[in-house]
Amino acid sequence: MEFFKKFAAIIISSLILIISVFLFLKHIANVSLPDDYEENKTGQINSQVKIYRNLYGIPHIIANNEKDLFFAIGYAHAQDRLWQMDYLRRLGKGRLSEIFGKTSLSVDIFMRAIEIEKTAHEINKRINKTTLELLNSYSNGINYFIAQNKKKLPYEFCVLDYTPDNWSPIDCIIIQRLIALELSVSFWADITNGAIAERLGPIRALELLPSYPAQAPCILDSSYPAITVKKKQQIQDTNFNVGTESFLEKKLNIVETGLRPVSTFKTIKKDRQKLNLLVHTGQELNAIRMSIGMDGNSKGSNIWAIKKAKKTKSPAILANDSHMPLGLPSQWYQIHATCPTINVIGLTIPGIPFIFSGRNNNISWGYSNMNLDDCDFFIEKIDADTNYYFTPNGQRIRFNYVKDTVKIKDSENYVYYRKYSQRSAVLNELNNIKNHYNIINDKKDNFKQNFIKKYCITFNWLGNKTSYEFDALYKLTRAKNWFQFRDAINSWGIPSVNFIYADKSGNIGLSATGAIPIRDKECKPQIPNPGWIRGYNWLGYKKLNDLPTLYNPPKRFVSAANNKLWRYEPNYISCYWENSSRMQRINNLLNLYDEYNSREAEIMQLDVYSSFAKELLDCTIPSIQKQPERLNELQRQALRKLKKWDCLMSQHTASPMLFSQFLIRLIKNTFEDELGENLFNQFISVSNLPPGRIMELVADTVSSSWFDNVRTSDYEEKDYIIQKSFKEAVEDLKNMYGNEDINLWKYGTNNKIELKHILSFNNLIKSASNLEPFESGGSNTTINAMEWNLSEPYKIVSGPSMRFIADMGDTVVYTSIAGGISGDPFSDYYSNQVQLWLNGGYIALPVSKEPGSSFKLRTFFEPTQR
Repeated sequence: MEFFKKFAAIIISSLILIISVFLFLKHIANVSLPDDYEENKTGQINSQVKIYRNLYGIPHIIANNEKDLFFAIGYAHAQDRLWQMDYLRRLGKGRLSEIFGKTSLSVDIFMRAIEIEKTAHEINKRINKTTLELLNSYSNGINYFIAQNKKKLPYEFCVLDYTPDNWSPIDCIIIQRLIALELSVSFWADITNGAIAERLGPIRALELLPSYPAQAPCILDSSYPAITVKKKQQIQDTNFNVGTESFLEKKLNIVETGLRPVSTFKTIKKDRQKLNLLVHTGQELNAIRMSIGMDGNSKGSNIWAIKKAKKTKSPAILANDSHMPLGLPSQWYQIHATCPTINVIGLTIPGIPFIFSGRNNNISWGYSNMNLDDCDFFIEKIDADTNYYFTPNGQRIRFNYVKDTVKIKDSENYVYYRKYSQRSAVLNELNNIKNHYNIINDKKDNFKQNFIKKYCITFNWLGNKTSYEFDALYKLTRAKNWFQFRDAINSWGIPSVNFIYADKSGNIGLSATGAIPIRDKECKPQIPNPGWIRGYNWLGYKKLNDLPTLYNPPKRFVSAANNKLWRYEPNYISCYWENSSRMQRINNLLNLYDEYNSREAEIMQLDVYSSFAKELLDCTIPSIQKQPERLNELQRQALRKLKKWDCLMSQHTASPMLFSQFLIRLIKNTFEDELGENLFNQFISVSNLPPGRIMELVADTVSSSWFDNVRTSDYEEKDYIIQKSFKEAVEDLKNMYGNEDINLWKYGTNNKIELKHILSFNNLIKSASNLEPFESGGSNTTINAMEWNLSEPYKIVSGPSMRFIADMGDTVVYTSIAGGISGDPFSDYYSNQVQLWLNGGYIALPVSKEPGSSFKLRTFFEPTQR
């Protein structure tokens, strides 16, 4: 009896605790929820400003001048997303430890090393005066909200026990550079490529980078007719000596891939210390990347613009969906901003007042990441005295040391020295230098001692160069035609993107915009370069002004999907193109329409057909069925299902699951034996590269040496590895689903989206702020691009975080985001767009300067007398 009393007491106490915690969280959350209507008087505006909101909480702001308009945009952003904005600027400045404690120390030290804040200060000094004035007005609106709501701040401030600093234009610039970092594939991939080069040799490493398919569409194809490009030859011998350039030119198609000859690598001896250095640094960068939510590589967009009818003069339609990490609050914020000189509607990012994808009265615009290779790493050679390094001129130069202090919540400040070469901060010693007179402070760590004594890693990244993206976005809000559009985007620098244009007269266009490094003749963009040898440096950078543009091409549409830009690239741009499957599908569908409307655009944005799956199965099914007697009954059923499959990555069917698991096994069985487990895991973290390379290998009529398992005495060929991978995939799924009924192996049962709050590592907050996993179709090769990491399959990490459609002949735009306008989990607007977004629904937002019938006045500003 006594036991039951104690047990009951424990249960009751636990329930009371849970209820108390819930009520506490609800209380602090409800405190921060805005009133249904509020009036404000301030001396920071010149005339009345009104903020209307619709049923989804989306604001329409109406002001009498631009400065007041941007003040109100700042207020609205802060009212809905202040903590998210503060988190992003803290991330960019390297100040997360102040609110999260020691767990964020490595992230802070890394972010300080890449010096986004320093770059933001330089840009702030040179930005256009009008743009800066608007950024100041925007900042004033944020700061006014903070001042007026010190006791009603978002609940995260209460949970973490701190108050936000005042906002400034520099914070806006920092967030823009964070976006550039997130969209840089090379920043996260090149170190891994270097480790592979050090393990297998540079030529073998470069073989792992897929070449762009010769017949696949390029973005600027309409500027010149297509030609057949010679396919890169497969190099069979893994033990060749790197020789002359003529030898390499035989082995690699230099023009197609942009891979320069690597003959000078013969001057760099293979070195276990360099391999350790690259592997270790790659692991650290991947860990940082995962911890700040930048995992996943399909970060770009689908975008297209098309004339509504072929034979009649009609307006154009623009459709844009941006592929970014999926989480809560959403990265995007819909807004309509109106004053006498501006009437613009579209998608902003909290912390930045300008619209990235949207329309005004005359034109619409959007963008897709170019995937330009904007970062290179360098291995610096260190003198025996570890305070010095060697330059290409043979000089012995002392490292520069900068003392820095990271404030840490509930702990002592962390004081350390950041180490610099002439190029940048040293990346592989971020946590290691507490005393610049004694670099190796931990005598017991022989591993670190060895490779730090001889080499270190530095970098060049275009994100550290000054450019003026906000000037471009501001001019876009006021642009009225193609020429003003082109003038606006000329200020854009990073990330390099493909901007697409559509207007009311039916004109459409595309312009590749941004900057590109000027590399010395020996510089290898895909792998770390020797910093102490001549010919490998950056010589500067330049704007992409010499590329052609598309304006009203004969095919009636323009499109971009992070695929290869130009078939005739005179200079190397990138090798990190996304798979051409999305672009191929977009173009094929657009070619079908004589007439086109916004409903067709909506259907296309949800399309889950994978031409990549079709092509891979066409190449592999003949190998699987070569020896049918070696397949058991379950495997034969699986094969029949794949042969009949329509290649739609639907969550309701089993074939996408069979295909995906087969692809995972095929990649693993082909590459892991050569790379080893750790390096293989880094290789597949750049998730768009392994599928592209495996496609090339299975399509080749010759069995590549990559298929041979170097761990066995036998020589395995392509057919064997394909058959083995297929059988293992079927066995995997039988165990995963716990049955042998293939029809029950639904893709959506495992392929899921979980929308997590930034603070979801806290179990109390997690239960209140995360949304349960949702079944989903799609993959990173479908227009409805849902990406998961090959190392953690079926856990979707990025996807179409926003969708936007502008029919320039219509009075509304159509949009949805993966979340809601509010960042407060207890707000009705926190996740009220999720079901719409999941199921292909859209919100129609009027373009008119007057608020629509569904909008109600929620906030009123009146100027005080001065």
